Amino acid sequence: MTKKSAREIQLWFHGLVLDTLTQAPVVLLRDESGQINIPIWIGMAEATSIATALKEIPSYRPLTHDFLKTVLTLLGGTVDNVCITKIEDGTFYAETRLKGKDDTTFVIDCRPSDAIALAVRVNCPIFVNEEVAKQSSVRLEPIVSESEGGHESSEEKKESHEEDQAAETKFQTLQHLDKDKWKEILEKLSPDDFKHKH
Repeated sequence: MTKKSAREIQLWFHGLVLDTLTQAPVVLLRDESGQINIPIWIGMAEATSIATALKEIPSYRPLTHDFLKTVLTLLGGTVDNVCITKIEDGTFYAETRLKGKDDTTFVIDCRPSDAIALAVRVNCPIFVNEEVAKQSSVRLEPIVSESEGGHESSEEKKESHEEDQAAETKFQTLQHLDKDKWKEILEKLSPDDFKHKH
């Protein structure tokens, strides 16, 4: 059974998008209610690795995250869950929590991009520390709609709507890209694509 801290919130992979300002890939994680939306900027190599797993694109040779999954399986280990644990100076930190075949647990420090790339391969839960969620969540859609009433003035509602539109237009979805396009991206990766914070 997956265990989590009382101060952790479960998230789901919501999408892989492109920051239209920096042209950098962004992973979007969202909670069940849709009120917590956490964008994490990642490198193109990791974005391609995540997309490869999600779209089941075969590779000529195993990618790093495929290799890691195979090693864990052969050793009888499993990934219990991954967690975004903290954010410092704009950089996210994460943990991958493993369980050995004798139920021994291991907690490994890692980048969120690697944790997520592994999580989508093994279909394990993704958590975020509550404080990290408070600091990094963005508003992608209205939390209180006009039909639900509320105590916002018309001016506040207008500002809220403008904020929502700005957040949504900042990102361009990459979900529509087909397998051939992702194969093309993978083939064009350069060493500079591996340089990033997360």
